[in-house]
Amino acid sequence: MADRNVNPNRRPATSVEEVLEKMRHQIAANLAIDADRLRYHDPGQPSRIGVTGQRWQIHYRGEWRDLPWHFDGPLCVTRELVRQWLGTAEK
Repeated sequence: MADRNVNPNRRPATSVEEVLEKMRHQIAANLAIDADRLRYHDPGQPSRIGVTGQRWQIHYRGEWRDLPWHFDGPLCVTRELVRQWLGTAEK
């Protein structure tokens, strides 16, 4: 007897790792950078706004830095926001 409570159209579960990897690639595409410059990581110290634990980081100017915070989430971070939070090159 089939379980009547199971939705036959339900998509298979996606692992957290798969979701994070898709997000990493989407954030990279939004910023027009290589996805290897992004990671979800716990650096062991609080962020600029006091967040602890795992968070998105960007490899920026030779070091790993926290990805700027955006009210609507990391998918909404722009290159301009990165420049505002992390600075621009000295000229």
